[in-house]
Amino acid sequence: MYVLNGRESLIQERIKAEKCSVAKMRRLKRLARLIAWVPYVRMVGATGSLAMKQAESGSDWDLFVVLRSGKIWIGRTLLTGFLHMIGKRRHGRKVNDRACLNYFVTDDNLRIETQDLFSSHEYRFLVPLINFKLFQIFELKNGWIREYRPNFFLTEIQSFWTLPESRVAGQFKMIMERLFDRFDLERWLSSWQKRKIEQNPNTSLQGSFIRADDRSLVFLPRPRGPQVFEKFKERLGV
Repeated sequence: MYVLNGRESLIQERIKAEKCSVAKMRRLKRLARLIAWVPYVRMVGATGSLAMKQAESGSDWDLFVVLRSGKIWIGRTLLTGFLHMIGKRRHGRKVNDRACLNYFVTDDNLRIETQDLFSSHEYRFLVPLINFKLFQIFELKNGWIREYRPNFFLTEIQSFWTLPESRVAGQFKMIMERLFDRFDLERWLSSWQKRKIEQNPNTSLQGSFIRADDRSLVFLPRPRGPQVFEKFKERLGV
């Protein structure tokens, strides 16, 4: 490792963070085996400090979730309800080793909307847990990352953390999706959840980025992108 003179302590901090991240990724991979059975889930990836190997002992698991087109509301409901039921959903003060569900998109809408310096870093290091093939399509759709990171190349080798496809899980999801498709739940869940989102105090925060439609559900009440870009300009003396 290389550091500036006088900052040798960063080496031990980095080693500690990487060990913590690996331990958390092992636990998250076990959870992903269960998530793979949830209907309408098409891809799941780890983002944030965990994906960048900078996790702390009390941090959560930021997840990027891709759901089946036309079923984002019921897909989110089923996944959120499942994680809450098994005690793995982040809410309130329950944070450590829990899934933070703040970014959902459908499989026909894989291009990230917040195309800035911070997002280029965030999604360049995304670790696919479920469905490597769809993750490769995700990278193709987000070629804009190269504008900020010229060394960005498409991933060819599957990550150690990516689960192999399960035929049994796939068949189970297909059966359950056919069952849920018989009921007109999507329209009702859309109306109900949109009202809850509008009433949430975080939605009206200045500078927040909240998106709630049939193709994306993004909950970033305090997006870090603008702050990171300002600090970046300061360092360049712009």
